[in-house]
Amino acid sequence: MKDAAPPEASVKIVITNERDVPVYYPDFIKNPRWDACGGGDWRVDGQSLFSGNSAPPMCEGLLAGEPGLPACWPLPSALGPGETVELAWDLRAIERIPVVAACSTEPSEPDTTCGRYQLVEDGAHELSATFMVGYDENTLTAADSWSVTVPFELPTAVVNVIVE
Repeated sequence: MKDAAPPEASVKIVITNERDVPVYYPDFIKNPRWDACGGGDWRVDGQSLFSGNSAPPMCEGLLAGEPGLPACWPLPSALGPGETVELAWDLRAIERIPVVAACSTEPSEPDTTCGRYQLVEDGAHELSATFMVGYDENTLTAADSWSVTVPFELPTAVVNVIVE
C-alpha cells in the first residue's frame, strides 16, 4: 500500500495558449498543497496525477491514521494569449486499490478503495487536462471548461499541450 518513490528525473508539461483570450488551468506549482488537494483535472490514461476531492483517500495516509484528504480544490492560474508555462510531473499517477479494513476512517461509511502513487510505465499514453475560459476568484467558479487530451510516449522529457 506504500506509494512508489518518484524517479530523479521529471517530465515537463509545456502548456501553450494559442487562443486570443486568456485561459485558466489547474496549477499544481502555485498551489503549495496540490499533492493533498484536488488534482483530478490532470490525468494520464484516466488516472489522476494528484489526489483530491474526486480521488479516494491516500493509502499511506490511512496507514498513518490520517482521516483522508482535506476539503479543497485546485487553484487555477491564468495563461494569456500566446503565453507558455512549464510544469514538472514526477511520472506518477494514482491507482485505486482495495483498502485494508483496519485503515478505514469512518466505520459507518468505510472506504473500499484508497489511492496509491504508482510509476507510469514506458510506452504510449494520453495526458488530459481541463481548461477554462473564465474563473471567478471570489466565488471560485469556473466558466466554459473543456478537456484537452494529448497522446505521448514514455520515456520523454517533454509533453506539449496546445490550447487551441
